[in-house]
Amino acid sequence: MEPVDALREQGYNKGIPNQDLIDGNAYQLPFPDNKFDLVCEFAILHHVKDPEKVVKEMSRVASKMVAISDCNFMGQGSLVQPRRNSFSVRSLIKSDRE
Repeated sequence: MEPVDALREQGYNKGIPNQDLIDGNAYQLPFPDNKFDLVCEFAILHHVKDPEKVVKEMSRVASKMVAISDCNFMGQGSLVQPRRNSFSVRSLIKSDRE
């Protein structure tokens, strides 16, 4: 899923089929509950205003597992500053399943 038209077009030009690279919004995934065994994200959570909402949405469409790989080596900030939007992914997924 890619929300930016120009980036989707680059993917299509490199051979990714239209049905595999779709337009979408991570806050409102266009899939029913438990649609996928596994839902993955790679390096988007540090770009969104409400990462907790994105993880909850990922959990909604995943039937078994959510995989998160999110690191921004260029923008980690100071070690002294508290992390904004800090939350426990494990607690989010657990609370969604109860």
